[in-house]
Amino acid sequence: MKQKLLYLLPFLLLVGAGCLKSDYQPPVLPSGTFSGTFGYLHRANDRIKFDTLLANVTLTLQSSNLTFTVTGDTTTLQAGSFGTYALDTSIIDFFDKTYSATSVNAKKHLNGIYAYAYDGSRLNLLYNISDTISMQYELVKN
Repeated sequence: MKQKLLYLLPFLLLVGAGCLKSDYQPPVLPSGTFSGTFGYLHRANDRIKFDTLLANVTLTLQSSNLTFTVTGDTTTLQAGSFGTYALDTSIIDFFDKTYSATSVNAKKHLNGIYAYAYDGSRLNLLYNISDTISMQYELVKN
């Protein structure tokens, strides 16, 4: 009988540990209106330093229907756009309805898979096109 209780003890400890209070905090997913800068970073193959172009933008993420809009300084660098998005805890996939893969796009569109970091007020998006080109958004919740 003592041997059976000895085998039951680890099982009871496991079940008991599962019932303890957890400190797990679910990640905060971005939603709302964010303002800040869009940066297009380019490095020529023969250089170490990046050339950086900046534009002030506003990004609105609506979590209720997973739609987004980009407004702000959309005259030269960043295209004003809208569409849908899908996200998890580390990436956001934007589907820009104004983007065309077949036409030449002089302005940059918020389209594709971006790595993101969000702490409840600051939202950073990063998209690496290659070793020499990347786009990043540094935004603050309004």
